[in-house]
Order: sequence, then structure tokens, then C-alpha cells
Amino acid sequence: MFFYNQRNYANVDYAKPDKSPATVATGGCGVCSALMVLNNLYGKEVMSVAQMAQFSKDCGARGYDGTDMATLLAALCRKYAITYKTSSSNKELLAHLKAGGMAVINQGDSYNVFSNSGHFVACHSVVSGETIRCLDPYLYEGKFAGEPRCNRVVKVSGNEVWVTLTQIGKATIDREPSYYLVSFSGKRNKPAVKAGQTLKLKRGARLYNAADSKSGVKKICAFSNFNVKAEALLKIGANIRAEKVCTKPNGNIWVKTKYDGGWICIYDYKNDISKVSGK
Repeated sequence: MFFYNQRNYANVDYAKPDKSPATVATGGCGVCSALMVLNNLYGKEVMSVAQMAQFSKDCGARGYDGTDMATLLAALCRKYAITYKTSSSNKELLAHLKAGGMAVINQGDSYNVFSNSGHFVACHSVVSGETIRCLDPYLYEGKFAGEPRCNRVVKVSGNEVWVTLTQIGKATIDREPSYYLVSFSGKRNKPAVKAGQTLKLKRGARLYNAADSKSGVKKICAFSNFNVKAEALLKIGANIRAEKVCTKPNGNIWVKTKYDGGWICIYDYKNDISKVSGK
């Protein structure tokens, strides 16, 4: 998952319209939130923080009080395969996230969840029920440890802040719109794969011990009569039967093969690369 903390970008210019000095660290929550939405929807880094900050200034989204999110997203929609709409409905936000979209939350001034004043936060997905994964671009250690925030979030998990839909609604009640709902409108290379299906490799693929690239690559000697300790690599054109299919949280798709129960990553979500074609 792509996460950008504006506090790390004090060296990235985000000057105000009158050219008075400012940086992403001091006023770039909108820059980082929009970037997290864009890059995570694409599954790869199509823009950097510095590029997004410059893009925001160029399209006229940089204001004196921060970022005009509607102007920024409209300009991004003209350049990239995304669409957006606004809403202040909690029900609509939840349905949008469950459908695979992402959102920018427009935190207000009256109820302190992420900030005690206006603040943009990216909204990634649903944990379960009405608990939402949020990506706060101004996250720091201990931010949600004290009152009142400790009682207004479910927990902090790495770079994610888990918050209930009720609390998100309270945080945005004095903002119109409350939410910017963003969807990916492009075509992905993600294959539709079912167990029992036979696939043909379009790219070479390593054979792993488990559905995890950190689990180690199998050796040729593990499933053949050859005493060869080189890494097992199936070549382009090889036919493989998907004994099992596993989709990881990062979006990568793995299939279990007949080759000593080895696993192959057939779809790289981050780079939107499919290694197979159906047969």
C-alpha cells in the first residue's frame, strides 16, 4: 500500500498563490491524500509527492488555506483513468469502499478525530462491518494515544488508522461535501482465475514454497530427478494447472501448481502485470 506522510516532505515546495513560502509538510495534506488515492487505485506509483504538489499548483488547486480538492481531482481525472463524485452520505461512502473505490475525507473543525481543524485524509477500504481503513497524511507516534482521539478510533495498525463510519461522519459533519469518492476507470490486466483452470505462462515465473514472495524459491531438485540446486523457474509458454488460487491483501494473485505443491505469482498488482493467459 502506498502511504505518504506530509511531515516527511518539508523540502518539497508548496508555495501559496502569492508565492509566499510553504511546503508539503505545512500545507500538503490534500496533496498526500489525493496521491495515496491515485497511486493505490492504479496499484503503482504514477506520481510522486513533488509531482503532485507541482500538479496542484499548476491546475490552480493550491489555495491560501490548503488544497481545493475538487479542482485537484477534476484535473487528475482529465489526465488519469479515474473518476470522482462528491457525497455527504455515510451509506454511500461505505458502499463505494466495498465496491473497490477509495475516498478523500474532508475533516472539519467541530469534531476532532484526525485533527482539531480542517484536514484531508485518504480512505482506503473496509476492515469489517462499518470500520474503515484510513490513511492519515499527518500521522505521528502517539497522535491517537490521548483523549479525545483515543476514544474516537478503533486502533492504529501500521500506517492505517481504523475508524468507525459513525466517527468519520461526526468528523465531517461541518464540511460540504464530506467525501470525495474516487474510482478507477481504466482496464486492468488482472486475470480471472479459478481452481482447476489450466493457464499458459506469458512470462517466466519462479516457483515458491508458499503464496508469499518471502517464503523462498523452490529448487529444481525438490520436484525432479535432477540433483540441481538452482532456483526453479518455469519458462514462457509453460502450461500450469491452478490447483488452488490465493489472492493476497496487496492484490497479488498466486496459484498452487502440481510441481511439488509450489506456488507461482501470476499477477503482480503493484505493476499491473499478468503472467498468464487462459487456456
